[in-house]
Amino acid sequence: MKCNKFVAALFAAALMGAGSTALAAEPVCLASIKADTDGNGTEETAELWGTQLTGGSSYYGDLLLMVKDAGGKLITAYNPSLEGGYANLLEKGHFTGKGEQLVVRSLSGADAVMQVRIIDAALPDAVQEIYTGSDNNGVKLEAHLRPDFKAVFDFPYYKEGILEWEIEHITLPEEKTYYINNGLYDENGKILKPWLRPESKMSGVTVVEGADGAMDSLVTLQQVGVTGNGTLAKVAGSWEYDNGWQMKGREFYTQIVQNEDFRRNLVFGNGMLYKQQVVKDGSSVTYPLMAVEAKPGLQNTINGELEKVWQPYANALGSVSCELDYTVPFAGSKMLSLVFFGVMGEGEAEMFERLPLNIALDTGKVLEISDVLDTKNPDLLPVLSLLGAEDKVDFTKEVPPGWYYNGKNIVFCQKMKDGAGWNEAAIPASELDKFLLNKDLLKK
Repeated sequence: MKCNKFVAALFAAALMGAGSTALAAEPVCLASIKADTDGNGTEETAELWGTQLTGGSSYYGDLLLMVKDAGGKLITAYNPSLEGGYANLLEKGHFTGKGEQLVVRSLSGADAVMQVRIIDAALPDAVQEIYTGSDNNGVKLEAHLRPDFKAVFDFPYYKEGILEWEIEHITLPEEKTYYINNGLYDENGKILKPWLRPESKMSGVTVVEGADGAMDSLVTLQQVGVTGNGTLAKVAGSWEYDNGWQMKGREFYTQIVQNEDFRRNLVFGNGMLYKQQVVKDGSSVTYPLMAVEAKPGLQNTINGELEKVWQPYANALGSVSCELDYTVPFAGSKMLSLVFFGVMGEGEAEMFERLPLNIALDTGKVLEISDVLDTKNPDLLPVLSLLGAEDKVDFTKEVPPGWYYNGKNIVFCQKMKDGAGWNEAAIPASELDKFLLNKDLLKK
């Protein structure tokens, strides 16, 4: 669905004159990144524009991708094959060997299905979508419910030009009462709605950076279940581009419920934080993406800080055993507090990390403890030592740099001396009132 330069010029003119019609929806720049789209060593600016569906809605349609040179002159434009959605983001990756390709993300529908398109703009007059809606379906499969709380998953593939099927038989992972209460089975395991077919929906697409100059790859994650009746299983696929996306591996698993108490998906103000998960060779990395409506610069800054934490784990998939997950103890109007839990390596080389990250929502800046507390006040350490006397955090020499806020307490994180774990001290923020530099950071 290519948009030629003439149409793009009309669109750009409409952008400049949009304010003249009060009732017309104004196109908004949703995301913007720098990328060397043609491989000549010079970065262009890629912008994703869209139109708000209705007033007050975070849904944007009529998406248009524009590529501009360093002086802001339009090089080319393209309409991705996306109807639109929420949390529209832009990323980039090396997939074809020439230049950088543009990754467009959008959450669509009530189920927030992950929609991804990858655009190759190396040739301005022949822009093409190399990752399409068909590719976004992920691993091909058919699923069927069976009596006695079981299911069958059929994976079609071609062998020497003949269609073959690889079959996985599973016992449903939830308690039987879960499926009984949802009307799928009776107490004896009889199927009550044999016409229902489990369906697959894409829930994660992650760019994994290539090592030692290799091209980047994709890892996809699909949830398979009956609408409104929970997930039956997850399927992960590993993909590389070679004149089309070639599946290099597939994983199937039924470990569905994991850390249910973790807060991962949040909508607040003009922002949306939502989780992605990538699975490969038995390792799992769950990480957040941040969309900030109509503020592409802030959106890039926040995602850049988040990426510094999770991308090394995603890049290690397939070569090192690793796990990463996160929770959000506090999401206020001025600050976001996250805590990542990471494990890298095995045996004696295994390393566990607790990685708190606090981000100012107006600038995207990572907040140090000195941005929140007056660490230069000589009275602070004695007060912390007194209030944290029952904890094992050492407050005798310094204020620990690792911290997060949980809505009530400022929690200090400190690695144990033997490196085997972490100590925490939760100090009520109300007891530190005289040391607080910016109380607004702690407001909801």
